[in-house]
Amino acid sequence: MTYIRPSWLFVFLGVIISACASQENVRSDVENQAFVTEGFQLTSSHPTPFDSSFTKGVAKVFIGNSFTASGAFISADGLFLTTYEPVLLLASNNVQIRDAINGFSSNTSSDEIPIPGLALLVLTEERDVTSIYEDQIPDGASNSQIARLKQQITQSIIREERGVASDLLVQVTDLYSGNQQTLSIYKILNDIRLVWSDDLDLTESELSDSNRLLSSSFGKVSLLRAYTNADGHSIGYNVSNVPYSAEHHFRLPDELPDQTEVIALGFPDRTFRSETYRALNFYYTLTNPSIVDAYVPLQHSQDANAKNNTDYSYSTLYQRYNTASQVARYKKIQELFSASELLELKADQEADFQIWSETDTTINPTYKQVFTYINQAFDIAEQNGSSFYATNYTIQLGRIDDLANQIKIYYEQSALAQTDQELNDLKALALHNIDQLLQSINIDTELEYLSYSLAALHSIPEEQQLPSLDRLFENVGDDKILETARVFLERQKSSSFLFDVNATKNALENETTYDDSLFTVLDEILFVNDMNRNNHAIYLAYLQPAQQVFVRALMEKSGIRNTPADANGTLRYNSGHFAKAENMIDTDYIITSNDFSANGSGSAVVTLDGLLLGIADAENSGNIFSNYLFNGEATYLKSSSIPKLFGKWTKEHSDSEWLQEITNPN
Repeated sequence: MTYIRPSWLFVFLGVIISACASQENVRSDVENQAFVTEGFQLTSSHPTPFDSSFTKGVAKVFIGNSFTASGAFISADGLFLTTYEPVLLLASNNVQIRDAINGFSSNTSSDEIPIPGLALLVLTEERDVTSIYEDQIPDGASNSQIARLKQQITQSIIREERGVASDLLVQVTDLYSGNQQTLSIYKILNDIRLVWSDDLDLTESELSDSNRLLSSSFGKVSLLRAYTNADGHSIGYNVSNVPYSAEHHFRLPDELPDQTEVIALGFPDRTFRSETYRALNFYYTLTNPSIVDAYVPLQHSQDANAKNNTDYSYSTLYQRYNTASQVARYKKIQELFSASELLELKADQEADFQIWSETDTTINPTYKQVFTYINQAFDIAEQNGSSFYATNYTIQLGRIDDLANQIKIYYEQSALAQTDQELNDLKALALHNIDQLLQSINIDTELEYLSYSLAALHSIPEEQQLPSLDRLFENVGDDKILETARVFLERQKSSSFLFDVNATKNALENETTYDDSLFTVLDEILFVNDMNRNNHAIYLAYLQPAQQVFVRALMEKSGIRNTPADANGTLRYNSGHFAKAENMIDTDYIITSNDFSANGSGSAVVTLDGLLLGIADAENSGNIFSNYLFNGEATYLKSSSIPKLFGKWTKEHSDSEWLQEITNPN
C-alpha cells in the first residue's frame, strides 16, 4: 500500500463551502491577509492576526487518561477557563469540598483547591510527519507489515522527541483514515487548582437525577490555575510551586461587539464526514442502538442508587454526568438519522464517486474496487455484531463480570502450572483480586445494571443469543424479561459463590464453579465476547485499508478545498462570524458560525483583537448533522458568553485577587 504525499499542511476542510453574503462582506478584509475562512484551518502559509505563541493560549484538559475538553488561559500567571467537568471531578473525589458545586471562589491563592487526577496539556509543537512514514514503508507492503512498521516508526519518533523529559507527552496521530500523520508535543501541567466555579443550583435530591445534573452543567464554567516548580517544570502538587507562566493568554471583553470575525481554536475529535454510507448505516442500525441499550440501564441503576445513598450520589457525580452525556448524545444522533436525509445524501455522494471512479481513466484503478472491500468488511461485522456489542458493553460498563473473569484467568493460568505451589499461588492471587473487587463495587447497583444487560442480550437476533439466557428466559413473555432477570439475580446475590471470598475458595477447591448459575452466565458472556472479538478483528482487517484508500480517493477527487474535515484531538482553528441578536443582551450564550461540530467542548472563541468572547459549551448537539456531512448553512458553535461571565465576576468578586489579576495585569 502506497502512502500519498501531501504538498500541503493539515488543512481543516469542509465538504461544502457555504456562507451568507453578509458574512462574506465581513470576511473580505481578513481574506486579503490570506486568512482561511469557514471550515478551514489556518496554516503557516495563512498567517493569523496573532503572534506565533497564540496557540499556546489554549490547552487540553485531561482527567485521568481521558481528554475531556479544551480551555483558554486568561492571565499570564496560569489562570485557565474551561468547562464544568473539573468541578464535578473534584466534588466526586473529596468529601470535604462537595460544596464546590454550589459555587466557589478563592479570595487569595492560598484558598485555591488542588484537583488530583486533572492535568492541562499545553501544545508546544505540532507538525506533519507523514513523509517519515512514507520513506520507511516500502511499496507493496502487506497490511500487517504496514501496521507493524507504523508502530515501530511511531515508537521511534516518540522516543526521539521526548528524550528524558518527564513532563512531556508526545503523540503521533493518524488523520484522514491513516493517510496523514501529525506529531504533537505537549507540556504536562499536573498541579491544577480550582480558583472559581459556577453554582450548579441543584438541591441534594436533584443531584441524584443525572439528567438534571447534565442539563444544569451545560453553560457552566470553571476557573483553574496551573502551577509548576520555580524552574518551570511540572512535578505534581507541591506547596512551594509557583503559578505557571503562560506564553499567551487572552483578554476578556466588557461587552459583546455588534458583529465580528472570530476564530475558534481547540482540540476537537474526529468527524465522520469521510465515512461511507455503509458505515453510517451500520452505526445507525447496530452500533448506536447497542450504546443506548448499554448506557440507559447503567444510567438508571446509578441514579436509583444515588436516590437512596447520598454518599454514592456525590462520589459518582462525574461518573453519572458522563453516563447521562453518552445517553443524551447517542439518542440525539439516532433522532438525527431518523429525521434527516443524511443516509440518502451520503448514498448520492457515493453514486457520484462510483461514476467518477469508473469513468476517469487517469486515476488509481483500486478506487473502482474500494466499495467491494468495504462491503465485505461490514458483511463480516454484521454476522455477529449484535452479540459482540451487547456482550462488549456488558463487560465494559459492568463490574460483576470482573469477578467471573478472575476465575477464568485462574483456570487459564493453572493449566500451565508445573507445581502445587504455583497452583496455590495462582489461587491465592485470584482470591485476593476478587476480595479487592468486592470491596470496590456496589453490588446492588451492579446487579441492577446486569439485569438490564441480560434483558438486552436476550433481545438480539435469535441466532446470536446465548444458550444460558435461552434457558433462563424460556417461555417468558417479552414484558416479563426484565422482571425475570431481576428475580434471578436477587436469588444469586445470596447463593452465588462470587460474592463471598471463602465460598469462592471452596468452589475452586471442590471444582464446583460451573454448578453456579450466575458464574455460568457470566462465563458464557466472556467466552462469546472473546469469540466475537476475533470476528471483529477480521472486520477491521478488511475495513481499515479499504477506508484509507477511499479517503485517499476522496482527497484526489475533491481537491484540497473540498476534503472532509479531520482533527482527531489535534489542534484546529478556523474562522467564523458572530452577530449580536437583539435578544442576546442577557443571554448566557453566544452563537458563532465556526465549524467545530466534532465535540469541540471548551474551545476558545476569540476576536481578531485577541479578546475571548466564548468558551464552547459541552452541549453542541444541535450541530450533530455537520459531524457526518458538512453543511455550511447549518454549522454553528454554541459558547458560554464571556462578557456576561466577566460582568458577573465584577459584580460578585471585586475583592478577589484573581479578578484583580485579570482586570489589572502587570
